[in-house]
Amino acid sequence: RRLDPEFSLEEFKEDVVEGVLPVVMGHLLQGNTKELKPWLSEAVYRRVGTEIRLRKQEGLVIDPHILGIDNSEILACKIDEVDKGSPIIVMFFQCQQINCVRNKDNEIVEGGEDEIRANIYVVAFQREYDDETHALNWRIVDFMLNGSQPWL
Repeated sequence: RRLDPEFSLEEFKEDVVEGVLPVVMGHLLQGNTKELKPWLSEAVYRRVGTEIRLRKQEGLVIDPHILGIDNSEILACKIDEVDKGSPIIVMFFQCQQINCVRNKDNEIVEGGEDEIRANIYVVAFQREYDDETHALNWRIVDFMLNGSQPWL
């Protein structure tokens, strides 16, 4: 509150769902590692980068189409007990995605072109100070798929 007296949790959630998540999910599904770097903490960036690198080495391509992001909810706002940094905001969201993975020969190896899944993700955000811009920026400090089900 001292650093940002105008902060609103509801506005934060709206900004994340409408602005941040579509961009991050798009880069993630497309395997755009470099474009993800400004959005992710170093630990999450290393983990996601490794997953993308392995996917590319295996010649796998995930359908990048996002049909919608909704059902988001703030799960918790907690103090960073480890690094004594700014608070961490944990939320979940549902992302409707086409579940179609192709190999290097363009053959479908998982899902199908018309298979839509509702994937549930949990993501944690924390503000980090950027030495270059001298600004506080929200970064994703944890990110995980928490479940998936067919979208009817």
